Amino acid sequence: MTRKPVVLALLALAGVVWLWLAMNAGPAPTAAVQQKRNELLIAEQMAYHVGVQAYIYAYPLVDMYRRMHNETHRNGFNQQVYAPINRFYRYTHNDGLYFSAWFDVSSEPLILHTPAASDYTLAITNLYAEVQTIEGHTTAAGEGLFCPGSTRLAGAVAGKCSGHRN
Repeated sequence: MTRKPVVLALLALAGVVWLWLAMNAGPAPTAAVQQKRNELLIAEQMAYHVGVQAYIYAYPLVDMYRRMHNETHRNGFNQQVYAPINRFYRYTHNDGLYFSAWFDVSSEPLILHTPAASDYTLAITNLYAEVQTIEGHTTAAGEGLFCPGSTRLAGAVAGKCSGHRN
């Protein structure tokens, strides 16, 4: 018999809580309020997706700039600096001799003197690591000038450059 009063008290408490929630819930949102909520939700989702797309677009640029900075500047006393900007860094591999370099072509065009070698390849990439130009020979060829993407060249140099575009 002692359980009955406890159950009745719990039911009464539940009824009071339900009545309080029903009174304080407020009116149902109108169509204009719901429309405003939807617009804010859409704007928030659009901002999120634009931010994701900006990150996807810009991450390769930031990563390649970080790589360039780490290869051309000394950040710590024991860090190897490969070569400053506009200088070649030479390294060897099991099948040949390789060169790597970062070039700044914002102020002047790039002109590379290519060797009189039987086998070489020059691959020029942008900061997205997309290959822009490939120049090379697999047979014996004479030396020459290679001017990738140079539109600011004029005169005798422009006529001697392979890879020159007007």
